[in-house]
Amino acid sequence: MPRNASIAALTWASFRRRIGQYSTYAFSAAIAIMVYYIFAIVFSSPEVTSQIDENLRLEGLFRGSAVIVAVFSAVFLWYGTIIFTGQRKREFALYRLHGMSRPVLFGIILGEQVAVGLLASAIGLGGGVLLSRFFLVIFQSLTGIPGVITIGHSLTGFFEVTAVFLPFFLIAGILSFITALLTPVRTLFHSQRSMQGRPRPPKFLSVLGVGLVTIGYVLSTRVTMDTILQLFLPVVGITIVGTFLVFQGIHVALASWYRRRGNTLGDPVLISAGGNLMFRRKNYGLVLATVAVMNAIAITGIGVLLVFYSDATSVREQMTRLSQVDIAFEISGDSDVPGPQEIPETAMQPNLSTQILEFSSPASQFPDSPESAAWIVSRSQIENLLSVQGGTLPPIPRGTLLFYTRPPSDQPASPGTLPPEVLGRVQRFIETLAWQDALPLDPSMVITKQLLPQWILGSTLAVMSDADYQVLTENGFFRTNKYVATIQAVPAGAAAVQTGEDPEGIKALRKVDRVMEQRFSQEWIDGEYFSLSLGMDEFYRYVGLYFFIILFMALVVFAGNAGLVFFRSITDAYTARHRFILMQKIGVSVSQIRAIVRAEIIPGFYLPLLVGGVHTAFALRVLESVLGLSVWGAFIGLSLGYVVLFGICALAASRVYQTIVLPQEKIPGA
Repeated sequence: MPRNASIAALTWASFRRRIGQYSTYAFSAAIAIMVYYIFAIVFSSPEVTSQIDENLRLEGLFRGSAVIVAVFSAVFLWYGTIIFTGQRKREFALYRLHGMSRPVLFGIILGEQVAVGLLASAIGLGGGVLLSRFFLVIFQSLTGIPGVITIGHSLTGFFEVTAVFLPFFLIAGILSFITALLTPVRTLFHSQRSMQGRPRPPKFLSVLGVGLVTIGYVLSTRVTMDTILQLFLPVVGITIVGTFLVFQGIHVALASWYRRRGNTLGDPVLISAGGNLMFRRKNYGLVLATVAVMNAIAITGIGVLLVFYSDATSVREQMTRLSQVDIAFEISGDSDVPGPQEIPETAMQPNLSTQILEFSSPASQFPDSPESAAWIVSRSQIENLLSVQGGTLPPIPRGTLLFYTRPPSDQPASPGTLPPEVLGRVQRFIETLAWQDALPLDPSMVITKQLLPQWILGSTLAVMSDADYQVLTENGFFRTNKYVATIQAVPAGAAAVQTGEDPEGIKALRKVDRVMEQRFSQEWIDGEYFSLSLGMDEFYRYVGLYFFIILFMALVVFAGNAGLVFFRSITDAYTARHRFILMQKIGVSVSQIRAIVRAEIIPGFYLPLLVGGVHTAFALRVLESVLGLSVWGAFIGLSLGYVVLFGICALAASRVYQTIVLPQEKIPGA
């Protein structure tokens, strides 16, 4: 028992001596947990879940983003664990010297990891709850998804955090135990100062690193859509190894330059900084190489997302110039559709000046029934198609409700007619909406002499005259036809949606939309509801959700990469404290020590950013050749943003580093 008490006292004393390292490690783990938990809070809300479940593209984007957040958080935590464990080798050797048994050593180390994990989880979950309101405000402002903005929490997110991070803390405990077993007792008697004299790595390793990076570049140029899955991991692996060797050479070259310059000028700052960089090159190499590659992947990926967001924004702007049909209903009829017909070559010429926008596409949910899809295209797109065959598009009044249905196969429709039973049902439906729900609809404004044909190149929502319909049918444009009736409704609101003015009119039209959608689902269970105004809202939400994910990914990448270098620098500060105290005793001033710290810290932040930028520039060339995407504008903007943010983090790390190595001194602004 006395021996156990002695060991416990020794452990507690070690913990008190290393409170800075323990708190830094717990804080770094808390950041990783907090970032993932905030993401889970936002995307587990019922409003967001409903949007994601209705759109397969959004669901895929969300799932991919969740994996990216988890991977970056896990990598950050894993490297933090390796760094923290490496700093404790002398402590482990001390345990071995005292003859601590393996079970006791394993219990102490695992207990420490569990305690740090619980502390980090409490800080991370608490910080996520407190910051969730801020991110929910940003999310709702971008997407317009309604909901009460409160301090959020997520039980699902809590379980996800537990499932993702608990294994890492357990693995970290096992890793620390293995490190303790492999650490010899003689480590206690090694002078860290003498380790600065370790030999330089051979120059051929730097040449090999450049060669591996070049091979990775060459392989990336062979990437196609068919081989991207097979070549991605080899390219990334070769690039990381090559970048690690290149960083070894860069550290040696920079340290040698510091020393030569310092000896020439007699500057102790450069001499000391060169020696410290030479000492830290092995510890920093893999961390900085990983950060460089993650920077490259992140900047490339976020740049691609920004390009897609820009395209989506241009589509959203064109939405205000769409066809003047505001609301449409599809009353499902017979599902039998004739097979494809020959399409004239002239019909294959798209109008590049306009966008085709999909508001609702049941065909994406039912691939076997493409005829059920409904599209809304710009008026100029329809006019362009008609002009090929000499047709014209009649005027369509603003604020038009449009009904259409496919006729049963045994009752083929003749152009310009609407079956009496369909017309009567539509009129009764409109009368119910007008009188029972007091909607501004006029049941008498039913137009029966128009048809909604379906274009074989894509289901097109349009109103055609009989002559136009006849011309297009004769040339094989349609595989089926649908009945149409139009009803005049809410002109002010419809115009406001198109011009962005008259908020009251927009509210009135949206009220009509909500009520009609509800009534329509009761009247036609198998029907589909389409609305220009509601379609615009859904599109805004989609684009806003897309942009929010971009912002969050940028935050995760920055927090992970900058935080990793920051944590690496701070943990080194505790090891280097005695060296700086000795330097101060032999006459090195505080200002010189501050300059030495900056000369050591700043390269650690900007070297991986520089190398990552080179990787990114090459990746962008590959994107241009494989996907035809040009991301150079986004790359330049993101790079400038990273330079500024990494500079702020470098100055903050320098300040904290100085506080650790010179705790008795009041250091002026870093």
